[in-house]
Amino acid sequence: MRKLLIAVLFVVSANSAFAQKEKLGSPDLPGDLIINVGINALVDRPRELRLNAFGSKSVGIYYTNRVAISPTFSFYPALGLGLEKYDFQDDITLTNNATNATQITDISGLGVISKNRLATTFLEAPVEFRYFPKKTTDGSGFFIAIGGSIGIRLASHMKLKYTTEEDVNVTDKFRTDYNQSTVRYGLIGRIGTRGVSGFYRVYFSQVFDDGQVPNGLANPTSYTLGISFNAF
Repeated sequence: MRKLLIAVLFVVSANSAFAQKEKLGSPDLPGDLIINVGINALVDRPRELRLNAFGSKSVGIYYTNRVAISPTFSFYPALGLGLEKYDFQDDITLTNNATNATQITDISGLGVISKNRLATTFLEAPVEFRYFPKKTTDGSGFFIAIGGSIGIRLASHMKLKYTTEEDVNVTDKFRTDYNQSTVRYGLIGRIGTRGVSGFYRVYFSQVFDDGQVPNGLANPTSYTLGISFNAF
């Protein structure tokens, strides 16, 4: 998350520099750089995988360029990165055993748990069709959009922070995929303006691979609710 936020700040700073150059007569960069910030939740999740809502963050950065269809309809293909975090509420975590099967493990014996979070990064290609009730010439103005997204998982890790009975602070990071699905796909709904909009993403792909759900429990899907900002 920290690296992605640093990248976002770098892009915004670069955008300010482009804006200064534009004032001096340099050409503007086409398209929009969209930054998504939201909260993740699991659907049909087993009781053992309860989440802390505000710790289960979603951050994404996507480049998109408008393809005008008519004054009221436009098509927006995009490409970018999405970082999803799932902050587990109870003193359990995901581990892989000797046969690489993912299981839910009780970690209450470690001490006081302060962070217990799964993070996964996706390369994504979302697309949207936007309807502008009052028409548009450049993508500005109020719109309602519907679309879809498909992504490929790039990396995953579990991060644990806890304090032992001896008052020792420990941070552990485990880099493995925990048998999560390689591909995720779903629908996008959006409403707002070019500068700021609200979005809802619901994924039809399940979180874990078939037959690889921890402890043989139900295989959940996920959704994200959040806000988008245009950095350009």
